[in-house]
Amino acid sequence: MSTLFWVIFILIVVVIARVLNAAYYAWVMRRVNLCRTDRGEHMKGTYPSFFFGDVLRDFFYPSKLTDKQFLRRGNIYYRWFFWKPILTIVDHDSIRRILVENKSNYRKSANADTGGDNLLVADAYTFKRQARMVRPLFEQESIENIAPVVNRLAELLFVPKSSGEIDVYSSCISYIRETLGELIYGDTLEARAVISAQRYFEENSKFSFFRFMIPAVARFAPRLFGVQQAEEGFKSLSKLMQKPQPNTLLAQLCRSSAEDHEGMSHVEIQSNCLAFSIAGLDSTASALSSLLLVFMLYPDVQARLRKELLSLGPAPSYQDLKKVKYLSNVIKETLRLYPPFPILLPRVSKKSDRLCGYYIPAKMNVVINVVGHNRHPSYWTSPDTFDPSHFDSPKAKEYSITWGEGAQKCVAKRLGVMIIRQTISSILRRYEIKPISHINEISMSRAFGTLRPTKPIFAKLSVP
Repeated sequence: MSTLFWVIFILIVVVIARVLNAAYYAWVMRRVNLCRTDRGEHMKGTYPSFFFGDVLRDFFYPSKLTDKQFLRRGNIYYRWFFWKPILTIVDHDSIRRILVENKSNYRKSANADTGGDNLLVADAYTFKRQARMVRPLFEQESIENIAPVVNRLAELLFVPKSSGEIDVYSSCISYIRETLGELIYGDTLEARAVISAQRYFEENSKFSFFRFMIPAVARFAPRLFGVQQAEEGFKSLSKLMQKPQPNTLLAQLCRSSAEDHEGMSHVEIQSNCLAFSIAGLDSTASALSSLLLVFMLYPDVQARLRKELLSLGPAPSYQDLKKVKYLSNVIKETLRLYPPFPILLPRVSKKSDRLCGYYIPAKMNVVINVVGHNRHPSYWTSPDTFDPSHFDSPKAKEYSITWGEGAQKCVAKRLGVMIIRQTISSILRRYEIKPISHINEISMSRAFGTLRPTKPIFAKLSVP
């Protein structure tokens, strides 16, 4: 057959596929009926690629933060994951309804069960029970006691090469991995084995994501999708739990569970420790790298902060750093513009509801767009401008949802902020951070759950 025949044949197949695609998604949207009864207008959304939807594009072609979809589509719009519509929420009142006012109606996605029985994916009852035992680990006194350990590790581990150059994101990942590993598990052979198993998920995030979203695919290639590595990590952690190293978060969690009237099973303790290390690694490394990029882009902010930190004396304590308001504002403003988790974990509505005036049917997938909310012109003046004075306003606390909202706000927030604060203090007191090549903006993209630089950015650390 001639080449022309095959060209025409392929074109016909593509046209038929696109027609079927449009007809299928139109049929789904008629069934879902996402419309405002008071105005009769239908919700805006994306037009997906055939079968796969459009959400997957973010994982192969990460979208930049400057792509403000919500400004074109409104405070609530739909996207597609395969054949399922996913509602994306930007509106503050609707976010509060999902996370606080009507939280019992929005359970975490069923696919989240593949992550284990931990706080990240637990149902409301399990979350409340586990949180009761986990929260003492992150109380003020506990965090203050481990702050000196972070200071020591920052002085020891965050050191540039002889040339003074570092790859910002890779250096942050390596440093946070070692720091969290010692804080949670200690410094033993079993602890190193757990951290080694965790490293697989960092280096193969695409496959880990598909295991999370489509659990069935992991059965066909358990090693490729991280099942075997997870089992190896659990075995090493089981050995570690038999005699946990004193003063680690694992030892504290085992003790807290033993003292509670319900307690946690060994599997729950294991799953929560792995959740702390994996989620904590991504989020803290993302936040720390964003701060270093901000210091390179705004040298005046870096200079002012260094001056305030040096004025505290040779060895400022945890409480000393907490009192530096400018440091606190810089961290909060950086996390407003560059939240580690730009999209919160998906939830599914149990019953029908109404958000932004739209009818939301039962069993509808819902996600919260943190980036869109944190850069929304209705909630922030000059939303795309880095301005630490944003957090001098009393309303800033109300509109900042970087760490979540309500009772299910990130329980380890205090630990993450402490690590960031102590590390930034250690770095700025020792080094001046400069970009290797000129940068005029921070190019970040959202992919595989966390925010990270679009391409490697190198910095030079020099003694000021």
